[in-house]
Amino acid sequence: MRTASSLLAVGILLLVTANDAANENVTCRPRPLDIVFMLDGSRSVRPKNFQTVKDYVKNFTDIFEAFGPNDMQVGVIQFGSGVREEILLNQFYDRHELMEAIDNIRYMETGTMTGLALRKLVTETLTVAHGARVDNPIVHTVVVIITDGKSQDYSRGGVTKWTKEAKARGFEIFAIGIGRKANRKELLEMASEPKELHTFRVQNFNAIKRVDVNLKDRILCDVDECEIGNYTCEQLCHNTEGSYICECYDGFALNDDQTTCYDADPCLSNPCSHICTVTGHGNFLCSCPLNMELDGSGSHCRYLPPPTPTSLQAIHVTHTSAVASWTVESSKKFLVDHYLLMYTRSDGQGKIELKEVYGNTTVDLVDLDPDVKYNVSLVVATKNDVSVPSEGQFKTLALGETVVLLTQPTLTTMTATWAPAGGDGLTGYELSYRPVADEDTGGVGVGPPPALIVQNFGPDIHETVLTGLESDTMYSARVVPMHGDLVGQVGTDEERTDKLRPPEVVVANTSLSTLHSKWGSIQYEVDDWEVSLLSKSTGDITTVMTQTGTQEKLFKMLTPGTDYQVDVIGHVTEGGRRFSSPVGSASGTTDALTGPVVQVIDTTDTTAHVEWTDINFPTDSWTVKIYPKGRNRRFETLEVNGDENSAVFESLKPSTLYAVEVTANVNEAGRVFVSPLGRTLDSTKPAAPRNIEVINREISELTAQFDPASGDHTGYEGECVKTDGTGEPVPGIIVDSEVPTITCEDLNPATLYDVRVRTLLGDLKSQIIATSNKTLAPVAADLLVTEATTHSLLVDWHAPTNVSVDGYMVTYKCEASELETRYVNGDTTSLVLTGLQPDTEYDVTLMAIVNEEVSVPMSASGTTLEEEIELQIDEVGYTDIEVSWTPSAVPHLDFYKLTSAPVRNPSMITEVNVGADDTSFTLTGLDTATEYMISVAAYYSASNSGTSTKTASTLALPPIGPLNFTDVSDTGFIVHWLPPTNLKPTSYEVTYWNDDTDPISVEGVRDLFLPITDLNAATEYNVSVIAIYFDSIASNLIFGNETTLNPIEGTCSCYNYMKSQERLERTLSQLVKQIEYLTFQVEKNAAGPQAIRPEQGISLRKRRDPVTNES
Repeated sequence: MRTASSLLAVGILLLVTANDAANENVTCRPRPLDIVFMLDGSRSVRPKNFQTVKDYVKNFTDIFEAFGPNDMQVGVIQFGSGVREEILLNQFYDRHELMEAIDNIRYMETGTMTGLALRKLVTETLTVAHGARVDNPIVHTVVVIITDGKSQDYSRGGVTKWTKEAKARGFEIFAIGIGRKANRKELLEMASEPKELHTFRVQNFNAIKRVDVNLKDRILCDVDECEIGNYTCEQLCHNTEGSYICECYDGFALNDDQTTCYDADPCLSNPCSHICTVTGHGNFLCSCPLNMELDGSGSHCRYLPPPTPTSLQAIHVTHTSAVASWTVESSKKFLVDHYLLMYTRSDGQGKIELKEVYGNTTVDLVDLDPDVKYNVSLVVATKNDVSVPSEGQFKTLALGETVVLLTQPTLTTMTATWAPAGGDGLTGYELSYRPVADEDTGGVGVGPPPALIVQNFGPDIHETVLTGLESDTMYSARVVPMHGDLVGQVGTDEERTDKLRPPEVVVANTSLSTLHSKWGSIQYEVDDWEVSLLSKSTGDITTVMTQTGTQEKLFKMLTPGTDYQVDVIGHVTEGGRRFSSPVGSASGTTDALTGPVVQVIDTTDTTAHVEWTDINFPTDSWTVKIYPKGRNRRFETLEVNGDENSAVFESLKPSTLYAVEVTANVNEAGRVFVSPLGRTLDSTKPAAPRNIEVINREISELTAQFDPASGDHTGYEGECVKTDGTGEPVPGIIVDSEVPTITCEDLNPATLYDVRVRTLLGDLKSQIIATSNKTLAPVAADLLVTEATTHSLLVDWHAPTNVSVDGYMVTYKCEASELETRYVNGDTTSLVLTGLQPDTEYDVTLMAIVNEEVSVPMSASGTTLEEEIELQIDEVGYTDIEVSWTPSAVPHLDFYKLTSAPVRNPSMITEVNVGADDTSFTLTGLDTATEYMISVAAYYSASNSGTSTKTASTLALPPIGPLNFTDVSDTGFIVHWLPPTNLKPTSYEVTYWNDDTDPISVEGVRDLFLPITDLNAATEYNVSVIAIYFDSIASNLIFGNETTLNPIEGTCSCYNYMKSQERLERTLSQLVKQIEYLTFQVEKNAAGPQAIRPEQGISLRKRRDPVTNES
């Protein structure tokens, strides 16, 4: 055992000696640096670890002696899902300010966008604009990247692109990966050459301190890799600034890998430490004997290390102990001498414990702390070496932890609730509580501190009610989780018991003798209320008790206008103890009556009209007094209803000073209250004159008379004032006689004046009496009516002198018309009257208008000239005649009257009134082939024009051809006819009958034949046909007859033969008539249209023939 310890010590000594030797080959020299730290601010870092990284940056930078533009510059950027420049390179040259700025960096706690951070580093942070000295060749730029994970944007190529760009600009990059998730590939890609000197990986954030020394040396110092053997050259190594280059012996040359050399027999130079084998073409292969292996150089051999123990774990873990267990792969090449196990707390607290284990693969770890994570390291020791350590962690069992809350405080109780403690092996809880020092009094009272009350509960109990407490007292409670004899994390809380609040009292309303108070609830149910009323003027107190549920009180029989205070206390019982709330108070004042404001609004010589305002309360009645001022007061009193505010005193003495007093009487709850007195003074007036009226009007003068005043008077005064209030009053001339008069002179013409008069008695003046009237307007002169036409007259006149005329009103009318009025401006002296009726005498009047006053009218008359119109025939039809006439040139035409009558029967007169805007008309419904006399005249309101007369004849309708019968049988036949020429009917109407039946008509026949059926046998039928035109005009009627056959057996053939002979004769006769008809039509057409009178028996249906529109 002693021998193994000695070997371990020798090994450690050899390592230290080797490090010292290596350090001897390190050349440290100060040089200006720009160093930027890129900090990973992703969520996986966690706030505590991010603080560890900031501390590492502070410790690292603190070693530098000087900061400044010619020395050291430090910058920091943080990257997550975004990138933030935390410190610019030239921002801080003061060491204290730099450390404070690093402390103030806020943790992003987002993603890991390393490529985005490298882009910002190259394009912004390491530029002259952001303080970098990239333009200074003697300044070395260093970037230190600290990350714990894989970049989220690596696949986008940003890491690769911007790493190459940074290296191309000469920036030296160190990459530090923390934890298992740090991506080795990305670290190596980002790090500068040689990779092994610029890449660091540690297991956790606390281990970053291990990187500190090596990183500082590599940044600050130039290491001679050739001297310490840290190179890969095959033959010669030549040291350079921050690196090295490989060279070859004479006769040898570097291969393309810039590391190895080749010649005909490379083994002659002893490139291998043990065995060298030539493979040809200047190449060779190094190998080792048993129990050894090639080291990283590929040419030197080293001893194989002992096997690393595996499956290191902690078993049987308790609060304070655990058992460490492991396994080792068996090997014939090695003999395990013993194991060295080291364990310590992960948080760095406590000492490092070391155990040597012989012959076992387990060991007991005791005296541990509860709920603590421990790091364990185990190596296998042989006689010559120790293995690579196997590391692991475990955590001891946790003790419980709870949080206690004190809630729902009342006057004597509160509820304690605590969270389940958790942990391992919980056996119960210990609750303790007591009053604590009050912030207001500094203690809980005089004497020893209150006793601590302790209660114990099982592990499943998490709530209890604390009782028997003092009101309005602060209590502290603590709950301790118990794990057997071990105590968990204690939970504490403080809470104050409740206290009664004063009720909120208000004076809801008041009256003259009452005060109504109300109050709100307090937070507890009240046993009863204690209510007091204090009179602030007398100090009297009235106290009453009210039961719970009643929270208002009406105090009665109080004094008006008095200040009162209402106090309310609530009594509550809890836990067998009685509590009284603080006093709730409110003040209020009973209402006071105000006095009315009195005024005399009008007086005469014997009356006074008094009015007063309402007071602040509804009034039942008013007492109104009036009395003359002086020693001998004689009161006259009126009692007035409360809803009235005025009174009239009569039979007073004229010209006397009176005092008026008014008081209000208010009834409340059977008590009558009288308001303060309202008072005023006023005098009656002398008697006024009466019955004033204007008796004479002139253009600039008005005279009025009035009845004299009754009683004493010393005279009258009066004036004339424009009613519109403009101008100065014009004094009147008073003639005081039996019937006094007042005359005002020099007045404006046509102006409305108020004529005012009142009585004088010393200094007293009576009421004014007044009347209004206008002065006359001036009259125009020389009115003439000339220049008559058929529809106009010229009116001319001379304007009145010495006055401004507003306008003129011209009226005119004839005997049969209404009066019409025209207005013209005052600067006009002529007017053309238009729209008059021809050949009519008109009476014209003219009146001047001055100030809305119309002057006396002037009259004249004139007569218009006569007018004629001419009628003409425009178009003639079968039943209508279209006429037109020249229009009348006279405005205001009422209508045209059109008259027509047949020449052969002039008594059949038809009259039509046509609108004044029309100058043509069509006479319809006339008889065909008839001559008519037609006349037209223009009608006005009082006359008409001359009459124009013409004659014209309607056209004759063409006849229908004769009838023909075919297909005669015992029940019917077919009737045929020929159409009229030059005019096509719209349809035909066929009528048939015999001597024993009524006629049957068939309307709307469109063909030139009609089958007639359902007839009686051997019966003669009469048939007529009429042509119907568009407007239901019927042509002349044609007749025919036919006899149906006899169907009697035995005589049928003979009878039918006879009837056939008769029918043949009629047919021949009809053919002769048709030929005559056709001959007649041909002759008529050759002769041209002429008036053909219809034969007797023709039936006409009157409507205009549309054929005329086609001719």
